[in-house]
Amino acid sequence: MRKIAIWLICFIFSITVSSGRIALSVYAEEFQPGGSAALPAAASYENWMQFAVPDTNTPAIDADGCLNYALAKLAVRYNFPIFSEENITALSDSYTYYTEFTRSVLEGKGKKMDNVAEVYKDYLTKEDPIWLTGSIQERIDMTYEICSKLQDKDEYAIVLQMTTASGSDHYVLVDKANIMEERLYLLDTGSRYIQYLGDEKSTEKGYNVVAVHPFHIVHVPGDINGDMRIGIADIEHLLVQSSKTDLLHGDANHDGTINTADVVYLAKLIQYQNGKAIQYSFTPAVATSTSSILSTTTP
Repeated sequence: MRKIAIWLICFIFSITVSSGRIALSVYAEEFQPGGSAALPAAASYENWMQFAVPDTNTPAIDADGCLNYALAKLAVRYNFPIFSEENITALSDSYTYYTEFTRSVLEGKGKKMDNVAEVYKDYLTKEDPIWLTGSIQERIDMTYEICSKLQDKDEYAIVLQMTTASGSDHYVLVDKANIMEERLYLLDTGSRYIQYLGDEKSTEKGYNVVAVHPFHIVHVPGDINGDMRIGIADIEHLLVQSSKTDLLHGDANHDGTINTADVVYLAKLIQYQNGKAIQYSFTPAVATSTSSILSTTTP
């Protein structure tokens, strides 16, 4: 980053995290579109739920929501831009992000997952779906094996296509494959009580995996060091190597430039993703090491 005379700017962010999920303290009746509508998408996307009436975890009412929600969660998780006249990012409120995502990304002529692949072709590649057969338990085992192998070799976002006990179709974004527990954790939009595939509630709902849809992630906006994650290391790289960073990676806030606004944006994003309070102090002196200007604490 060019030598800019910035005397001192401090940003301190803190959030409350409960069981790996951000604790929401708002209620549906406070907001017309839903309880999480006014929260930044990055702060609440993991909790987004599909309900027919406003609920604490409903960013917008969407009758055709389960696949829409799964794909919108994918976009927020990897800080993908929303290509619209306004600069909508993962820090925009959930209602604006979700409704604009469905309008500008999903409402194309093709199938929704194909539309995502086309709009975000600079960031991901949609691979062929893997169709499953066998009993419900056999499919659970196969799904875990497929997802754990994919995530072990590279960065993948995975959408599961299912049927439920009622016979309806359902789509869920995979959170992670836990190798130690041999469980596949989900970011489900159908029930706030379901944590992983095959748990009591998913069994009660009759979740039966039909297909695994892998998206190979190749670029993440704001990921400067190339590990497909947004973290403190990316801010360190951006502070000292912005002149060597291309827009695809360095333009974290999607405004077409790389500057201190991207550093601020990344700091806020890390706040919501990692549940850490982050303090940054930028001084006019050019530091030989970023360790003197960056610190983190866990609330």
